[in-house]
Amino acid sequence: GIGGYYTAANFDDVTVTALGGAQAPQANVLFSDNFEYGATGWSLVGGIWSIAADGSKVYSRTNNSGDAWAYKAGSWTDYSVEAKMKAVSFNGTNRFVGLYGRWQDNTHWYYVTLRNSNTLELKRNIGNTYTVLATKSFTVTPGVWYTVKLSMQGSNLAVSVNGNPELTATDSSIASGGVGIGGYYTAANFDDVTVTALGGAQALSVSLTRSLSIRLRGDDVLLLQEKLRRAGYFPESSAPTGYYGVVTEKAVQLFQCAQLGLCSGSPLTNGYGVAGPRTMGKLNSL
Repeated sequence: GIGGYYTAANFDDVTVTALGGAQAPQANVLFSDNFEYGATGWSLVGGIWSIAADGSKVYSRTNNSGDAWAYKAGSWTDYSVEAKMKAVSFNGTNRFVGLYGRWQDNTHWYYVTLRNSNTLELKRNIGNTYTVLATKSFTVTPGVWYTVKLSMQGSNLAVSVNGNPELTATDSSIASGGVGIGGYYTAANFDDVTVTALGGAQALSVSLTRSLSIRLRGDDVLLLQEKLRRAGYFPESSAPTGYYGVVTEKAVQLFQCAQLGLCSGSPLTNGYGVAGPRTMGKLNSL
């Protein structure tokens, strides 16, 4: 904690470091987005989408007519995708809000649906041929947040909701792809999308749309931290947070010294401690 007694004060760069033993290892986060800084990198198919406030910033599909998806392209294989989803309004019967995995294009993906028929389904789409892989009765209430997770490892598929295992299936039709959120004739809000590798590390490429330096925040910072952690420069005792503080700056400096021969200087004079194009290019090449 930080604070004081009858004292005005400023605080910055709070860091928690483990001492005297190992803690739980960090997950291999391949991608995450909490939409606090917009929805950069998402592609849209149908619907009207915008960043909205719903406790925090969320990605909102504001109309409830037809199919609509937002997807993040990728070629990941064994991974889980988790997201918070809330149906705002359904238009008709058997409508759904959905989470999509191994998204290859508009007609090839696995998906989980929360339907207003009070049904939870795990399905696949192959060339617009839809197959139910597993289903069960499940209460779906508009205005209620559900944390949905779709795990895909080889041919083994599993679904959990709010941390509870709900569905499993076996299918090998789709081996890899990105992720998506959306639904059918349903206005909905989405938040906290996280993609995590399963069964070993996978390639993680950080998309750089800005130079990253001290005191910046964002999902690109989170991905930078995870990439540095995998490369052995970000301390295992510190959790990636998405905030570029002194721990991240030091990790970047260690990387720059070892990989680029840049071992001194400053952010302003030569980019020492700044994750710019040269640093990120080298990091992505490992």
